[in-house]
Amino acid sequence: MPPERQQAIARGAERWQQMTPEQQQQAQQRFQQWRSLPPEERQKAHQRYQQFRNLPPEDQQRLREGFHKYQSLPPEQREHCANAGRT
Repeated sequence: MPPERQQAIARGAERWQQMTPEQQQQAQQRFQQWRSLPPEERQKAHQRYQQFRNLPPEDQQRLREGFHKYQSLPPEQREHCANAGRT
């Protein structure tokens, strides 16, 4: 295993130890969701994440704020927004 991979695993294990049981459960659920995605969807998500990471910090912050606003909407409004983005 490459040293970079070993270091990443060690950092992940350290973060895991610092999480509360609730955070560990949420992380485990997200990991299971990630693993259930088809490889093409995982690749798309990874590419979008890399694009996000390449944005200037102020653009990243603006997108985070917009996402938090979206998450705070009632489910019906989130669905409406999602459907409006598809047209």
